[in-house]
Amino acid sequence: MKKKLVYNLSLILLIVLFWHLVVLNLGVLQALFIYRSGKIPDTLVWWESELFKNHLFSIVYNKNDIAQNRIYISHSTFSSLLDVFWIKSFSYILHKPYHIAQNFIAFVNMYLFIVFIFSRDFFKNKLKTKFSIFDILMLFLILGFIFSLPSFWDSFLRFNSDNYFVLISLLLIILTERIDFLNTQSNQNIFFVIGIIMVSFEPVYYPCWLVLYFAFLNTYKLTFREYFKIFILLIYSVLIIILPYIQGWLIHKENLGSTFKYRSGLDGSILYFKSVLDALLKPFSHNFNFLWLVYFIILLIIMILLDKSKVLSNLKRLGFALIGFVFSLIVFPQSVSIHRYLYDFLLFIPIVYLIIKILLETKIESIQPRKFLFIVLGMIFLIFLNLRSISVCFYNW
Repeated sequence: MKKKLVYNLSLILLIVLFWHLVVLNLGVLQALFIYRSGKIPDTLVWWESELFKNHLFSIVYNKNDIAQNRIYISHSTFSSLLDVFWIKSFSYILHKPYHIAQNFIAFVNMYLFIVFIFSRDFFKNKLKTKFSIFDILMLFLILGFIFSLPSFWDSFLRFNSDNYFVLISLLLIILTERIDFLNTQSNQNIFFVIGIIMVSFEPVYYPCWLVLYFAFLNTYKLTFREYFKIFILLIYSVLIIILPYIQGWLIHKENLGSTFKYRSGLDGSILYFKSVLDALLKPFSHNFNFLWLVYFIILLIIMILLDKSKVLSNLKRLGFALIGFVFSLIVFPQSVSIHRYLYDFLLFIPIVYLIIKILLETKIESIQPRKFLFIVLGMIFLIFLNLRSISVCFYNW
């Protein structure tokens, strides 16, 4: 058993190394060492030039804000401090300035997604079996699909490295998978702990947690303890939102950040979008693509090929897991239209996760050879589609 596990893990590591080299060769390697402006690197330079009492872990949008006596209040303090940890760690290990070290956060998020998949029961069960040549082929394609997802490289290397939508999407998946669990104290505690983590990094997604919590409880008659958890988490999310304002007040700085009216489009502007459908299908973001829709079509084909009886139940779970994107699209459509490279993680990660989950849960021997061939061709199509998108992103970069 131990030998089999070591062999399987070694094989997976070789596959991971292969796909690493493929992606790096498409322009990602050069992009990793490009000096870029960024909120957290500029903030770190400011912190190191000031006494703690003059910044109190406040964030600046760029270096010009330091001279203009302004701080950025649209990020939670917890998310910013975790970014600081990663950037300082990479800077120390690689002996590179903060403005280059921030690029390596792309790997943090990529491996967060991979470790999340590896930690699920469907993968651990697969790992205990003896791999056939067809199992190896499927793992090769699945890992290739994950590593070639262009948003991980495009978003983190060309736009914002301070992006926590990967984490939020994975937390929403965990909550979605627990909706059908028994309403025990243990599961209640898991919901609450995940809620605390979620609002610590993105407090505006408290309503998403609340919807999933009610779906889990599945009753109109809540206990005092359940109401208390809802109230405590609401108060905590409000505190996380106002903490940057308090920091700014204490150090006598002007607040800078996106307002609710701006993010929601209630400012009346039609420069960035005209309707919610525009934000979804024709966003302002110049790097927008329809890869998420292609993933969804492939997902539907795979579900129909493997087990038609589970299509509706899988779509129901997917619907709950997509609540983060749906909430963002409805409440913050202008922000979604402008920063689609951020919000797309909430859209495609649940779809990609469900594709991988279905493929790893299904025993290859139970799949008709012609169906298996069709699935293999579909995965190859997705990988090359992704790789092409990466190469376009970093063309002449």
